[in-house]
Amino acid sequence: MIYHGVNTEPAVLMRINSIPRSIVTNLGDRFALISENEEEKRSVRKARTFLKSLSENDWREAVPKGTKMTGGDYREVWLRLAGDVV
Repeated sequence: MIYHGVNTEPAVLMRINSIPRSIVTNLGDRFALISENEEEKRSVRKARTFLKSLSENDWREAVPKGTKMTGGDYREVWLRLAGDVV
């Protein structure tokens, strides 16, 4: 957690999957809620599949209040960092 600069295990998974630090907690919490068991909650592959399945609205809801970037902006940053440029 210290290495990735976050304070939860789901947030670490989000960082491993190249999510910007400012939204890892929100997305990590959402991932943990939909995970069916403890093994899924620790799966980098399941986290990646989760991220790919997010809608535009899901990204919008993950954005912290007061942030100038939109959910679409965060998604685009993630795609570029993850090497999946649209």
